[in-house]
Amino acid sequence: MALSGILASVPKHQTTLPVSGKKIEYRPFIVKEEKILFMASESKDEKTINSAIREVISACTGGTVDVFKLPIADMEYLFLQLRSHSVGETAKPNIKCSKCEIPNECEINLKEIKPTIDPKHTKVITVVDDISIQMRYPTMDDLQDINTQSDVERALTLLVKSIDKVYQGEIIHNAAEMEEKEVRNFVEELTQDQFKRLFEFIETMPKLEKEVHFKCKSCGHENTTVLKGITSFFS
Repeated sequence: MALSGILASVPKHQTTLPVSGKKIEYRPFIVKEEKILFMASESKDEKTINSAIREVISACTGGTVDVFKLPIADMEYLFLQLRSHSVGETAKPNIKCSKCEIPNECEINLKEIKPTIDPKHTKVITVVDDISIQMRYPTMDDLQDINTQSDVERALTLLVKSIDKVYQGEIIHNAAEMEEKEVRNFVEELTQDQFKRLFEFIETMPKLEKEVHFKCKSCGHENTTVLKGITSFFS
């Protein structure tokens, strides 16, 4: 007699993603998925960890979520919801003291972490009087091929991939219908000031972060640090 599937159903939970506003149903991750995450964590490799997180999110949402198309902040938020219902509402990352560099274990309530949104953030940027650009939030799909690029090239590529539409008077240019090279050429023709205004979208877009205060157990130094990104809360 097969044992697989005879246990009671795993409870379901719902959440609303903070950036896209989508309502998502999910279950906690089970032992085999916790094993995937543990092995990824042991590797200390960010690419491996991100891959494991995507795999677990897909499994826990029954494949209803395309993890490559989710805004990054939504994906990170959804994983923290999974983590809090599966393992517990707290994480205990080790954070180095800024003075003596000794790691300190800090307890963080995952339920308190939500993407922060800069009040200056806007998705529509005016370039000149009759030309404006509408942006979209980058996804994991957008990040797949840029990790090996230089910092300057990575920033440019991410910006190009984040352009949704260009409005030229009454004319609308849809970036999805254009070659990436054409969009890149357009960006490279911007002035420094115009490029800076455009790049502010990337700098101010919703981010998963948490300000942490702790007193170093070794030297007593009072620390304040900001944890950013999903790997910071992976412990």
